[in-house]
Amino acid sequence: MQAERPAYLAVVEGRVHSPELATRAVRRDALVLIAAPDHPLSRRGRLQLADLRGQSFLLREPGSGTRALTEAALAPLFDEIVVALELDQPEAIVRLVEASEGLTCISETIVTRQLQEGAVCALPLEGVALARDFLMVSLRRRHFTPTMRAFATLLIEAWAGAT
Repeated sequence: MQAERPAYLAVVEGRVHSPELATRAVRRDALVLIAAPDHPLSRRGRLQLADLRGQSFLLREPGSGTRALTEAALAPLFDEIVVALELDQPEAIVRLVEASEGLTCISETIVTRQLQEGAVCALPLEGVALARDFLMVSLRRRHFTPTMRAFATLLIEAWAGAT
């Protein structure tokens, strides 16, 4: 009996540009712009990008997918916002937003509870795409082992309701 070769399976955010890799979208993740309920922008309706000019932001660290998507979404005025703090811990960023320390763009999944409890408010932003896909990635020339197939199935089923 021949030993199975590893399949090398990963979950990544963003795009993959390699003909050697097979990808499958497993989850759509929406980012939301959030603020504390007492933030002046939280009382307004739908915001325009220009409304964010001069605002303080708490951002993920450079190199993170969330940061890249935020920078792309805010590109026309990114140089006109105040980057008050950069952190690699999304939960810490949410706590600082709750404490009225600024705005952030963050995965809706991370702040579901805080949004439901009213600890933060989602600020609707006109004409700005704040979503990304999580992809399951594997080598095209490798077959899935039974373990990897089971893991992929579990992942797809667990995230099916969140896409």
